[in-house]
Amino acid sequence: MTSLHVTSLVKKRPKNGGTTFFSKCSNGSEPYRLAVMNSRKQIPSGYTYRECGVLVPEGLEHAIAAGDQQPVKAQEKSTAPAVISTSSSESIGRVRRRAALRSTLQVYSDRDVQDMEASLQSLSRNNDRRKNYEALISLLRKSTPVGVRPLSKVPRSFNRHLDLLQDEMPNFKQVVDAIRAMLALQLAGDGSFQVPPLLLAGDPGVGKTYFAMRLAKLMGAGYDLISMEGANSPMSLIGLEQHYYTSSPGKVFELLVQGETANPILVVDELDKASSEARFPPANALYQLLEPETAKRFSDQSCLHVKLDATRISWIVTANYLSQIPVPILSRLTTFYVPTPTGEERVRIAASIYRDLRAQAKWGRRFEPVLPQPTAKALACAAGSVRPMKTLLRLACAHAFLRKSGVVDPSDIRHALRCAVPLPDLAHLEVMGHA
Repeated sequence: MTSLHVTSLVKKRPKNGGTTFFSKCSNGSEPYRLAVMNSRKQIPSGYTYRECGVLVPEGLEHAIAAGDQQPVKAQEKSTAPAVISTSSSESIGRVRRRAALRSTLQVYSDRDVQDMEASLQSLSRNNDRRKNYEALISLLRKSTPVGVRPLSKVPRSFNRHLDLLQDEMPNFKQVVDAIRAMLALQLAGDGSFQVPPLLLAGDPGVGKTYFAMRLAKLMGAGYDLISMEGANSPMSLIGLEQHYYTSSPGKVFELLVQGETANPILVVDELDKASSEARFPPANALYQLLEPETAKRFSDQSCLHVKLDATRISWIVTANYLSQIPVPILSRLTTFYVPTPTGEERVRIAASIYRDLRAQAKWGRRFEPVLPQPTAKALACAAGSVRPMKTLLRLACAHAFLRKSGVVDPSDIRHALRCAVPLPDLAHLEVMGHA
């Protein structure tokens, strides 16, 4: 059988008023009549319309369509896709660069580090100051690009995390509600995590420090703590000057230069116990750090050449007595009074401390994931405040393990109380020195 290759269609108008279509064949044979279409008649069986109005046999429709469309497709492949791909890749690149800029912060500049390196030329190689500078420059140049740190984001499920935190520590409900509103506002901006400076005031053992630690963990933010109890200078925050042999950077420098993010949480614990009679009171360092205008160009005393942007640090200050904190510092903080948890609240806190202890300790998998309710009540009654709960729970878990049990019961709490040193009755103690 001779195969036919349809190359074109020829239209002629016959005498009967219809339209006859013929094809020219590549093998030179006589024209093959495809169809006769009459507008007054229906489509004959075995035929179909093309888009241009031609009536052709269904068997030849695919061959004709492929021959007509092949040149057009080749032209489209040579021009259109290249233009679309180029423009789309450029727009995607711009979007990615903008997203990267929004998710990072230039904490310090490479120019400042270069100026610091230039200052070494006037110092001898055996100079202690030069050795300290070289060590600091090594830290400053450790990241690439120099001085750029990522900004941790507010989790999309932050409401669920805060609900969990409020369930664990119900006496912090007012603080959780305020943080919830602040984080919702952050999501309306660039989405980075930050809360304004907070002061958590309350009696000892209500869980202020534990709350700050849990907040940082649930939000996925960097976290560090500095205790101000007994501090007599601000060097733990702002570093020690270079003319001292033991010069070293402070906590703010360590967090921003050696930390992983540009917006960590820094907890200043027990600020009211810092010395107020020292020549340079420790609280004075917060005057600069709590003000955005001055915190943007903060300089550690051990590294004065480099200006650090400390505006994204979230400060959480804890204290027992507000009267020991300078009024100008209080005016820079949003103060919340945390009440002592009730009996029912202590039961819930005991259960959350047990979950946290079990998750942190390597031996925690040997115990049941939930603390039984009777045991939580026994622990809440035995420990007057939140602070001794973790110590008692650890002793109770040890006793339960000796019993070869994975469940901590009230008898284990009673055994832990016998092992632990009982808390003194503060009402019958003679007060000596500074409380």
